[in-house]
Amino acid sequence: DDIPSNCDKAIFLTNQTTMSIFEIANIFEAIKMKYPNALFEKEICKATTMRQEAVLKLKDCDLLIVVGDPKSNNSNKLKEIGLLSGIKKVIMIEEAMDLKLDDLKDYNLSHIYVTAGASTPTSLTNAVIETLKKFALNGELIKPDVNLDEIL
Repeated sequence: DDIPSNCDKAIFLTNQTTMSIFEIANIFEAIKMKYPNALFEKEICKATTMRQEAVLKLKDCDLLIVVGDPKSNNSNKLKEIGLLSGIKKVIMIEEAMDLKLDDLKDYNLSHIYVTAGASTPTSLTNAVIETLKKFALNGELIKPDVNLDEIL
């Protein structure tokens, strides 16, 4: 607000790397309307962008499981985008041990999808997927032990 809207000087803007692709688009558009000469550098990391776009493309998804730290902004944005895109239920867990039978029992397993925050270790995400596969085979929720050597 300190810069007059008729400012003809170059204004450079960037953003937090883990913001939602929607938030950035809306913010940049509003700024561009007020400051037509503004220059933008989109800094959303590629891994975050790809995950957010993938969640948007999900069809026939009854349950989305986001694997990530509840304090992680990009994990929370995945959950938020899932809900905004119309997915019926979105849960966030940190690891397979957090899965509960109540989270799964009312859903067609072929309509449950898993995503993860960009900084979530692949081993944690894979453990969730393997737990879901075992559940699909025998109806029991057999949770793996966490191997700290794989995470650290």
